Amino acid sequence: MNNTEYISREFDAYRRDFKAAQEILDTAAAERREPTAEDEQRFNALHESAALHKARADKLAEMDKGAADIDREIRSRIGDINEPGSGAPAGAPVSLDRQIVDGVRSMWAAISQGGESPRPLNFVIDRPAKVGFGSEQRTIESMPGITGPQSEFSRQVGIYARTLSPWLGIARVFNGTEGSPLKLPRLTTDLTTYTPGQGTAITASSPVLTNATATPSDYKALSYITQEAAQDDEIGLLDLIANDCGRAIGLAFGSTTTTAALTGFTNGGTASGTPFYTMNDLIDLVYGRAVPYRQRGVFVMATGAAQKARKFTDTNGQYLWQPSSQAGQPDRLLGYPVYEDPNLATPASATKSVLFGDPSEYVIKQLPLRVAISTDYAFNTDLVAVKVVYRAGGAVRLADAMAYLVSGNS
Repeated sequence: MNNTEYISREFDAYRRDFKAAQEILDTAAAERREPTAEDEQRFNALHESAALHKARADKLAEMDKGAADIDREIRSRIGDINEPGSGAPAGAPVSLDRQIVDGVRSMWAAISQGGESPRPLNFVIDRPAKVGFGSEQRTIESMPGITGPQSEFSRQVGIYARTLSPWLGIARVFNGTEGSPLKLPRLTTDLTTYTPGQGTAITASSPVLTNATATPSDYKALSYITQEAAQDDEIGLLDLIANDCGRAIGLAFGSTTTTAALTGFTNGGTASGTPFYTMNDLIDLVYGRAVPYRQRGVFVMATGAAQKARKFTDTNGQYLWQPSSQAGQPDRLLGYPVYEDPNLATPASATKSVLFGDPSEYVIKQLPLRVAISTDYAFNTDLVAVKVVYRAGGAVRLADAMAYLVSGNS
């Protein structure tokens, strides 16, 4: 991202904290009561968080003067994919190869930040350049923004992949330059404190620590485009390729990540309500987490679980689910954001379909996305080859930070 996008992200975070703090006061006012001690604690935490994001945005604004120079330098390093001497005049339509490289290099930024709804993709396609193997590698958190039609491709891929797994957007993500495992201390049991009298020895107590390792795995996709389709572009070509790349990588990474989350986080108990669980079971799941984890808490639900929770009503028949009033922001339940994870099991007997807690204690290590385009690889079949490689892996650092609900028997 460029500096302007970083500033925008900080202000978006500031607005989210501000809105969440307002909702605490609005809820208390609607219920004609003063904020509870827990309300005050959450409000103060949101106030501090909002102040931090505001201060960071102000500092970034001071650095923004050099952003344009940095962006120009990055673009000059990327270079033009059209071959020197190819006869392409200045300002000519960018080749298919360049459009794909420019699009894919920013798609993972769209995955981690959300984005707007997909829109029709309209491209002016030049003949594919004769470039052999051309590739580009970008650090995911530092991808500069792309303007113009190329960004439509990246949004399409990013949005499509994001619907497969929410974890890149809510977990704690570290960018690496090599694929060695990231070793993390894992806390499973807190230490015990004592109150001995004066001159009395303190009983020793240590937390239970183990190790967790985030080992990046390879997620790869290889697609072919016929030269005829590239020249004619009558079949929504880039739309198709964007969805294909997003689905291949997103499904594989999302499935592995969800499995690791269920293995690493805590069992929050078995629901007692029927069928499978009720709103009371979700309330018990929330208050089963410590206050610091509730302050940063979110729900992660299977598609079927979100569908079920969306229908919960109060005694007046009013839905308890709170749809988001701001584009790109998650809906809320019990005042907490809700994220959909289709890799979780549909609610049934003894399934793990809902998690709640602080997702930032799930740590992901990822490497720069690699994209390569070749018109030579499948030369005999007159195909353009597109290869995308993503390396990432994750592990849970604090087991108690998040818990899953086991559905009851019905």
